[in-house]
Amino acid sequence: EQDPQPDHAATTAQVSQREHKLFPFTDAGNMERLVYWYGDGFKYCPQSQRAWSIWDGKRWAPDAIGKVQGAALLTVRSIPGLEIPLALAELDPSGDKFLEIQDASIARIKKFAKSSESRKSLDAMKALSKAAKGIAVNITEFDRDNWLFNCQNTTLGLYQRENHLHLPSDMITSVSPANYDPVATCPLWDKFLQEIMVGNVDNIGFLQRAAG
Repeated sequence: EQDPQPDHAATTAQVSQREHKLFPFTDAGNMERLVYWYGDGFKYCPQSQRAWSIWDGKRWAPDAIGKVQGAALLTVRSIPGLEIPLALAELDPSGDKFLEIQDASIARIKKFAKSSESRKSLDAMKALSKAAKGIAVNITEFDRDNWLFNCQNTTLGLYQRENHLHLPSDMITSVSPANYDPVATCPLWDKFLQEIMVGNVDNIGFLQRAAG
């Protein structure tokens, strides 16, 4: 069996590559499934205008088109393929009614998975996820480092003068349309500095540092 695969047109940007496991066949169990498989890709912040945010590979963006809802639907549709083999592995094959119990277990899991596709069950899964560890965040956790500047190809750490890959842990919610180019030149800016500082190297250096 395969892990739940993200449909990028309808779900979150990330699906966790984790060990398959059994969950309770309840609304709370569905919440645990959603958080386990897709929790790395979304956050819930009640103070935010859209509340749900998804990791798009570069920043935490508002979930404007229902990607969390799509992940919830994929989660329940994956239940039979992922969990029936695990449930059957726990049965005693030497029992007199093994085949009967096996068939009943398969039918029960499939029935639960089908019923979990209802709007009521999907809404319950999302509602319970709002308070889950790692999902619920305070608005102050976003954009907490004013020294980080997000570009299309990297994140700049202005204080340490470094750059690194886009990281969900940076909690950045915006991204510049520009790419960072460490060897880019700025002839117009250099000409301006030369003119106003009359070629004074020390003053030019000071102004460059002051302007960032």
